[in-house]
Amino acid sequence: MVSERVRTFLSRVPAGRLLLAVYQIVAVIVSVPLLVRGLRLLVDHVWTSNGWGDGRVDWGGAQLFLKGQSPYSVEGLHALGLEQYGFGHPPTTPFWFIPLAPFTVVVMAQILAALALLALLVHIVICVEELRFPSRLITVLLVFSLVVGTPWMIEHFHVLQISEFIALAYVLAWHHLRRDREISAGICIGLACTLKLFPGLMVIYLLLARRWRAVFAAIASYLPVAIIMTTGYGLRSWPQFFLQQGHIADTWIGHIRNASVHGIVLRLLTPTCVARAAPKTAGTLLATLAAVLVLAFAWWVTRRELRDRQRFDLSFALFTLVSAFLNAWIWEHYRVLLILPLLLAIRTIADAAVDGWRRRAGAPQERPAARYWLGIALGGLVVATSMFSLTDGVWDKEVALRDYRRSAGMAAAVRHALHVRLHYLEVMNWLPWVLAIALLACLLSWRRRTA
Repeated sequence: MVSERVRTFLSRVPAGRLLLAVYQIVAVIVSVPLLVRGLRLLVDHVWTSNGWGDGRVDWGGAQLFLKGQSPYSVEGLHALGLEQYGFGHPPTTPFWFIPLAPFTVVVMAQILAALALLALLVHIVICVEELRFPSRLITVLLVFSLVVGTPWMIEHFHVLQISEFIALAYVLAWHHLRRDREISAGICIGLACTLKLFPGLMVIYLLLARRWRAVFAAIASYLPVAIIMTTGYGLRSWPQFFLQQGHIADTWIGHIRNASVHGIVLRLLTPTCVARAAPKTAGTLLATLAAVLVLAFAWWVTRRELRDRQRFDLSFALFTLVSAFLNAWIWEHYRVLLILPLLLAIRTIADAAVDGWRRRAGAPQERPAARYWLGIALGGLVVATSMFSLTDGVWDKEVALRDYRRSAGMAAAVRHALHVRLHYLEVMNWLPWVLAIALLACLLSWRRRTA
């Protein structure tokens, strides 16, 4: 009797509504425990234990600005405890920490983490709304919960990183370009450039796309911040900044956690299991050549869509990935820049699948071929693999490296297992960037052929 009622109910409910209801129920079941776990890790954090993350260093640089001192000078580096290391961000970055300078480091850390959490939520809301995902409120909850509790996002909060603010600026620029508001988009890119230098590649994207107003707006929004901070720090701060990057690069560019093209190339020349991959002339030249080739490939695969005002989503997303991938280093918290490209890829693949499903009842010559469905399946597999590779821990790579280096006297089988695990985690660290870039390139080529 009950089964008969269930069958009668299902026969009256359209399949689409039933699938949507199942999706909503499953999404809520998955999201709630993940969200609770992620927020608890954020709330329970002991903020007095924060190390020298980006935010704390820039906060110190902002305090020096108000005192009329430069963080790049010998005195400034000594005041910050960075005399053996150097100041890693350009003079424009501490500008955003001037309002936080009067607070204690604990209060500053909590405010910055709260702002990053809010920025992440706005980031996801814009992506889901713009791409018109089904059941948008539930989808926002699901995506937000999946991201906020990951080890790399928790590190983003705890170590006071600013990657999410750059990611939000990218998403806002994309949002404005979709409405042909080039000046607003350019302002977003220009402000992103004041946080770090690698968003400058997006200005090149705007140049290639002949978005002239956006280019001028990006420059016009960047210059006031640069002028204000240069006036406070002095003209010498810029050459001092670039000079100090050499020592920082020697320390970090070959690190196992560095997922950029430079780190990958250097570790191919000097494997992590053998020795630390220090930058040398040959390795630097090869890494630079690889970066140039990646940029040339991005231009080549997007060249026909760069000037398309209606269908630029994939080309924009591809350049956001390349802008980070060509940076000297990519740490795990940079993965917030993958949110828009992966959601865009999911939407593109889903639209193609729905279109193919609707054409299945048409004339035989209009029905998608088997290779069409194979392409959709492969695209979905790449997305799934990319998302799975984002679930790794932050410090597990360093732990694996330490364990392998201590395994000299262990049995050959144990040492081999530790060796395999070391390189597996190393690959998993940079794999989502390579897969995302390759996937967007394939989607661009596929869309060009089927247009």
